[in-house]
Amino acid sequence: MIQDTNSEIVIVGSGTFGLSTAVALKKRGYAVKVLDRCTVPVEDAASTDVSKVIRADYGDDILYQALGHQAIDEWQKWHQDSMSKSNTPLFELCGALFLSDTPELVGSSASTVANFIKHGYGSSIEVINNHNFEDFKKRYPGLKETFQRVKSGYLSKRAGWAHAATAIAYLAVKAQEIGVVFIEGRGGTFTEFITDNNVTVGVVTKDQRRHYGRVIIACGSWTPCILPEVSDMGVVATGQAVIHLKVPEPLREKYSAKNFPLWLTDIAQDVTDFIDLSGYYGFPANKDGIMKIAKHGAGYTNFLTTPYSKKPVSAPQTSVTNPKQTIPLDSVRLFRTFLEKYMPEVNTFDIVGTRLCWYTGSWDGHFLIDHVPGRSGVFVATAGSGHAFKFTPVLGDVIADIFERKPTSYTKTFKWRLQHGPITVGEGEGEVERAAKKGRKALQEHRMARNDELLAAKEDVVGVKAMLILQIYFLMPLDWYHVA
Repeated sequence: MIQDTNSEIVIVGSGTFGLSTAVALKKRGYAVKVLDRCTVPVEDAASTDVSKVIRADYGDDILYQALGHQAIDEWQKWHQDSMSKSNTPLFELCGALFLSDTPELVGSSASTVANFIKHGYGSSIEVINNHNFEDFKKRYPGLKETFQRVKSGYLSKRAGWAHAATAIAYLAVKAQEIGVVFIEGRGGTFTEFITDNNVTVGVVTKDQRRHYGRVIIACGSWTPCILPEVSDMGVVATGQAVIHLKVPEPLREKYSAKNFPLWLTDIAQDVTDFIDLSGYYGFPANKDGIMKIAKHGAGYTNFLTTPYSKKPVSAPQTSVTNPKQTIPLDSVRLFRTFLEKYMPEVNTFDIVGTRLCWYTGSWDGHFLIDHVPGRSGVFVATAGSGHAFKFTPVLGDVIADIFERKPTSYTKTFKWRLQHGPITVGEGEGEVERAAKKGRKALQEHRMARNDELLAAKEDVVGVKAMLILQIYFLMPLDWYHVA
């Protein structure tokens, strides 16, 4: 299909989806303009973080596995380029430990190992078993107590983590070098679409300027606020709790990437104790001694009305809109409970930073990349569902192909799709009620932790037990290969 590259492309959003798309389309000859309310890397974007998981471990989902391996190859090239130009690291190939409390590998973990072997990556997998448990304890002394509780797992050597915010800044520079135009602040803040005979021909920004061109909405968890119809596709913005712990100087070598891996806990199958392991993951300490630990679960919602929607949508509440915000106290207590049981030494570290990482999740865990039905001239790239960042170096070409209506192996998976039919508001039931049914918690109903409650201390046993009950009630089963 011959593409018209004469019309300008206006991309709203400069995170993973927006930047990667901008670079890919610019390389194909389009004039590309990127709008954002903040400077890249955007402070409260999901992609702006100290670290993000980079892996190709996706169970039976060969589509993502193949794309993951392509991305890892590109991450290594980006890293080498960045190191040669500015001695700035972008990617740490430290390996990832997938840990479980099942006697042997099951579900997505077993499928991943089998598929890595099948597709020629078997040498990058080391399965944990009774014969090498002691070796793993010696190899990773920071996980000694963890290995006393888990029963199975595997080490994925072809995995690691990216210096996320640094990588986004690197990509923005690449975009500028090839001629992508950036407009930020008031001039980059979307206010409305421009339409002509029911065709969208551009957008208006907060400074009242009009930007004409084919529009791509790629603004992450803010997407439902601008395109509320994605909510009808089961796309919802949720905030996931993240903590940063300060590793004491004498212990930094022990918890560095050289001696401590990226780790992920996986009991999505045969679960007998939801509290202990499900959904937690963490990273080695960085050069500043900061260790990030997070949990992927149902998350928190923040429903409100917007000028673009007749019904409430969940929208981010971040450090930009609320600078003093921490995370809910119940999340802090659950982190502490997990660490006390599985990483007691780490539990003695103070929490020096917190974050609700907001991203859009789809009902099936797949991205939403397609032309928007009923909005001629508008294309959407969103629903990262907690696992899009790793594909940053290769995602742009995937999006560009779909934008150009080229049939690819990704077109069907990422298409505009219904959750077994349109989601409709039943009598007496609205967006908030449906979110609650999925285990998502309304942020307004949870007290935020005070700064003194982030310090390492003995927990209130009664309070912890109460939080554990809440965790059992709210937690939903996870497909780990669609997380992080």
